[in-house]
Amino acid sequence: MTVTTTGGREDAYQEKGHNRFTMRQLLAPIEQAACLCGMDYLPPFVVHGTHELTARDMDRHAQDYRRAVVALRDGVIDLDAARSFPRLNADLDAIIKAAPERV
Repeated sequence: MTVTTTGGREDAYQEKGHNRFTMRQLLAPIEQAACLCGMDYLPPFVVHGTHELTARDMDRHAQDYRRAVVALRDGVIDLDAARSFPRLNADLDAIIKAAPERV
């Protein structure tokens, strides 16, 4: 999984946007290297528009990042669902499965 930030808003990272490419397209060489190494590459965790973030926004993104890392650690990420999103943090509720109950 790649984690990155951009100064531009998410709409700037579309084929018809200012940057002409999606983040997934820009990160394709990293994804290919992971594939060659036999890794299961997930969509990137991307925080867009960092130059406009408030302290509250930064805290929310930090909490989302922690949730994603903990879910990966605990093996409760639905990998197929995650692959359907352009970025891992697009909808964490949709990709994090309920953790098994501990006895």
